[in-house]
Amino acid sequence: MVLAFDTSAQKRAMSFNDYGPERVLLDSLYKSAVNADSTLAVFGDQQDAFVAAWSEFLGEIARYLQNHDLQWGAPARCFVRVYFNPAGQVDVFLYSFREGSVDASKEKRFGELLNGFLATHGFPLKAAVPFAQCGPVIFQDARSK
Repeated sequence: MVLAFDTSAQKRAMSFNDYGPERVLLDSLYKSAVNADSTLAVFGDQQDAFVAAWSEFLGEIARYLQNHDLQWGAPARCFVRVYFNPAGQVDVFLYSFREGSVDASKEKRFGELLNGFLATHGFPLKAAVPFAQCGPVIFQDARSK
């Protein structure tokens, strides 16, 4: 079964709640990017390179949000799960902010900006198959120097 996403016509980024139960299907179609058992991971022999690329990808998102004037105030704790096609483009980016971490208007702005970012930015590594990665993220305002 091949799952195709027309990402030009739909939002790529949305909250876990907005995406719904279809996530189970995504999890069956996208292989884990990294895994404690490297034989089960897409980047099994390149896990260090993947972790570095993942960190840079999240950093690019944070810089994009900052450059578009999204101010967090207090650190915003978030969990993300990102589904990539083999070319490294994001098919779906799911997020969930810790309850009370951000207000509804800020979360809405985050989703809008994130969709703008994903329209022009991809992941630097490619793979032979679709892959997914998840993890916690803390978004916060840049520190003054």
